[in-house]
Amino acid sequence: MPFGGGSRTCIGMRFGQMEVKQMARSILDRFRLELADPNHTPSIRQMPTLSPRGGLPVIVRARG
Repeated sequence: MPFGGGSRTCIGMRFGQMEVKQMARSILDRFRLELADPNHTPSIRQMPTLSPRGGLPVIVRARG
């Protein structure tokens, strides 16, 4: 749990989550992400947070 839980939740959690959303939006406004292999089926790694096992190969293209 990156921000803890229960009564000991990080006071900066909401700010951190908002900041991540804003950065993702800024990146996605400027670039288009495509899977490097369209037939790739990711598997999920669940420790300590969800992420693709072995990464997720993508191609980054500038939006026109």
